[in-house]
Amino acid sequence: MHPAVIAQAAASSAVPDSPPPIYVSGFGPKSAELAGRIGDGYITTAPDTELIGVPESQSP
Repeated sequence: MHPAVIAQAAASSAVPDSPPPIYVSGFGPKSAELAGRIGDGYITTAPDTELIGVPESQSP
């Protein structure tokens, strides 16, 4: 395919109304702080109620 055709197809591609959410994955206070500062969410495999601010009475 000719490069001009590829460029035209890319330029006419649908652009979302808003950017997609950015989730930060990690563990520990540094990644939680980063998620809070620049991300839209935090993903971890080792939940820590202190890092996410969940009271002890509501923790799983």
